[in-house]
Amino acid sequence: MDKKAFLLYSNNYFKNKKRLKLQIFLVYLILFILLFCSIAISASFLESTKRIFSTKDNKFIAIVPKEMELGMIKIDSPSFLGKSSLTQEDVTKISKITNVSQVSAIYTLKAPSNIYGRFFEMSYGTDLNVFGNENVFEKYKVDTNNIKVIPGIISSKLLDIYNLSFAPANGLPKLTEKVFVGRKFNLRIGSNSFNYKKENITVKLKIVGLSDQVDIFGVTIPKIIMNKIEKRVNAASLISSIKVYADNASDLLEVVSKIEKLGYKIKTSDNKLFEGIHKYINNFEYLINIPIIMVLIIIFVFINNQLNYLLNSQKKEMGIQLAYGMDSSDLISSWIFQYFKIISLAIITGMLSGSLAMISLFKFFLKDLEQLILLDFGFFKQGLFSLGILLFSLFFIHILLRKYLSKNTIVSLIKEN
Repeated sequence: MDKKAFLLYSNNYFKNKKRLKLQIFLVYLILFILLFCSIAISASFLESTKRIFSTKDNKFIAIVPKEMELGMIKIDSPSFLGKSSLTQEDVTKISKITNVSQVSAIYTLKAPSNIYGRFFEMSYGTDLNVFGNENVFEKYKVDTNNIKVIPGIISSKLLDIYNLSFAPANGLPKLTEKVFVGRKFNLRIGSNSFNYKKENITVKLKIVGLSDQVDIFGVTIPKIIMNKIEKRVNAASLISSIKVYADNASDLLEVVSKIEKLGYKIKTSDNKLFEGIHKYINNFEYLINIPIIMVLIIIFVFINNQLNYLLNSQKKEMGIQLAYGMDSSDLISSWIFQYFKIISLAIITGMLSGSLAMISLFKFFLKDLEQLILLDFGFFKQGLFSLGILLFSLFFIHILLRKYLSKNTIVSLIKEN
């Protein structure tokens, strides 16, 4: 039978079988909605779990140069032990590691520095380090050409220390970031209380913000401004640390393992609970996929039962078709072709209905958990499972029909209802 004749026969054969097609469609639609919702719930639960244990402090690590103790002092490790200093090559190498989303090098100016000025009615002054970084200034509009008034960011941990200990102990009011933002101090680079260099400059430091991403023991300025200051005070800068970011804590643990294998020293975290939980995060991912596996088993059982029911209900008509000279392979192909159309329609309708059901569930019934639960539809996994079920169904129909027709004669098909 040629292609045109086959399509005409197949469509005519199933044209008046609306009830049969509706039965097939409804069964697959319900199964695909069930599959979609189970995948979406499992994926959302996993992503939400990662999100809960992926705070800002758990999404990056700091790589520092290796050191060794010599009596009561620490010195840089010998070069043959590796990674006693960090360079731009290390930044490039680390940025190419899988699951690394961002790499930020922290530069330290090798020059003594001092900050002083007035803070309300009090005089203020302290020695500190000057750090250089570009990433923390991305959300600020700063003028990098003016080195007389330079932008700076200080650690938000300083404000936390003041509010949590110093202010209560001395009966002082607690402060917000607005106290610092926009305030100007004098910054002397090249000399401090312990050291003096002939080549030194004094500039105005304008605080543009506070961040927990910068070092607490100094002020951070744009690296491009630091380059200009280096020439003015005849000093160099070095990479004191490299911050490595990942999208979530689970990815970060994989990054840590790879970085350690390369011989870098990681500034360790005290959060042992976090490390313990994420050590088993991948096993946890397998655990929450168990409901999906159970749904797949239910789907295969339904497919088998439905096919056997349909074959028993259509056997007389199939026997008549074969008696009139219909080839069994053409009969099987016509069934597979119609199943393909119906299942494809059920997949599309099921995904749309499942999406609508999940959105409605989170929008109206789980509204209070909207900030906690991260809705993930798992479309990629849904597509793979749907394609697998479609191919399996067509293959299963082909095997079952061929086996059924070979086992029964035309006479037995026509006689039995």
